[in-house]
Amino acid sequence: MKRTVLGGLSTIALLGLVACAETPTRGDQIRGYSAANDVQASINDKLADSWEKGDELSGKGNDKIKRGEKLVENGERDIKKGKKLIKEGRDELGYGKKLMNESEVYFDERYQTKN
Repeated sequence: MKRTVLGGLSTIALLGLVACAETPTRGDQIRGYSAANDVQASINDKLADSWEKGDELSGKGNDKIKRGEKLVENGERDIKKGKKLIKEGRDELGYGKKLMNESEVYFDERYQTKN
């Protein structure tokens, strides 16, 4: 479809040139071909730049994913360690208060220091 439209447009353009001026020379044809190639080369350059930018972003994205996964893994391990320490701390706190209470009761009973 694009070729048909482009072909039709170029035919109209050539007819317009023929009607308005003399027949295009071989040089005019070469310049026209060169201009079309310049447009295609520009498009290809933009495509290549886009691809390279995409490749760069993909690499950066993969690196960030790996770093993020490592941070999550370390964080999960740290959470487990933290929960274990909290449990141990609460157990020690409870046992320590129990020992303190028993010691105070024994001391008070033995030496009758409470009124």
